[in-house]
Amino acid sequence: MRSARTRKLTASALGVAFVAVCAWIALPLGPVPVSLQTLGVALIAGVLGPLWGTLSVLVYLAVGALGVPVFAAFGAGVSAFAGPTGGFLLALPLFALAVGFGARRRGAAFALSLVGAHLLLYAIGGAFYALLYAKDASFLATLTALVLPFLAGDLCKGILAFFLVRRLTRAEPFLFSQRK
Repeated sequence: MRSARTRKLTASALGVAFVAVCAWIALPLGPVPVSLQTLGVALIAGVLGPLWGTLSVLVYLAVGALGVPVFAAFGAGVSAFAGPTGGFLLALPLFALAVGFGARRRGAAFALSLVGAHLLLYAIGGAFYALLYAKDASFLATLTALVLPFLAGDLCKGILAFFLVRRLTRAEPFLFSQRK
């Protein structure tokens, strides 16, 4: 029992570091950069499951809030949560939870959970941005600025996450067989 918990804690810590590295791989595209952060979160949530995946994301956010530059474009601090990407950061635990539960189902249900998690991320991040930064902009303008540029990349990241999670969970069953 203790060794299983140790493996989960180790995998969770590695997941936090992996998400940070994924977030650093970013293209500045307006107020919200394109990064591999959601790919990292989808992978750790899909592999570790809803509980450990979400806990890993919460640790990642806490580390960033404490000032360690783990967010996109090496961002850090509490101010990152009040910036243009704040809503997207705050939505990451829900994103991880949705992906983690979907990964338990496999197949089409997992694919749908990835789509739903991205829609949830867009909704929360877009609403947050619209309330703080685009009060006078129309819904269509906000949608055009914050969702449309990301659709193709997020589709590719979702497909990649789907296949990698399936492969990783088969390759390491001793670690991931009882995902929680």
